[in-house]
Amino acid sequence: MTRDPRHLVGLGELATLKNAIASWYHQDAFIDCGSHEEIWQDIRRSHDQESLRLLIAQIEMLLKQTDGEINAFWGCQSAYGFANETETRGILGQLSKFLSDGIGMDG
Repeated sequence: MTRDPRHLVGLGELATLKNAIASWYHQDAFIDCGSHEEIWQDIRRSHDQESLRLLIAQIEMLLKQTDGEINAFWGCQSAYGFANETETRGILGQLSKFLSDGIGMDG
């Protein structure tokens, strides 16, 4: 797997994912974007292909954890929360699929 960019190394393990969650799922995320899909489109536009592949790989690594671990990870990165642990897992799974489907597409 590709390594996190140098400027993110200080965030520790899964740094690219941590950065994406913190950057796009802030408290006012749905004021800036009207839906998850709009947020995901912006994430996709803001990453090159290599970074997207790394982000997808990190999401998939996280999805191997328990619902509680996933929810705790998310909660440490974002002021935006989901209704329950299952929803957090579901959104990350959908994000991974959305980004994977977009590999090789422009904008």
